[in-house]
Amino acid sequence: MELFEEIIVWGRTAAGLLVKYRCFRNLSNNLFAVQSADFFEKTADSKSILASEIQAMELFLDESPEIRSSWHASLTEAIQKHMDDFE
Repeated sequence: MELFEEIIVWGRTAAGLLVKYRCFRNLSNNLFAVQSADFFEKTADSKSILASEIQAMELFLDESPEIRSSWHASLTEAIQKHMDDFE
């Protein structure tokens, strides 16, 4: 069985948005990856927050993070790679 620890990392963008990085640590090799990044405005409502949670679960169910994500030795490296690829 594959086991992963979920790690949530929050940041702020220059435009004033909150960004929630949903990260994983692979418990068998201690490598880190970012599955997704969700952006929220100050006016985010419970519906958009719940949609983010549902999407995260669907991504995890659809495909193992081992396949979906790029793995790195540190959490900061994983986040930087995700930012470089998607932002």
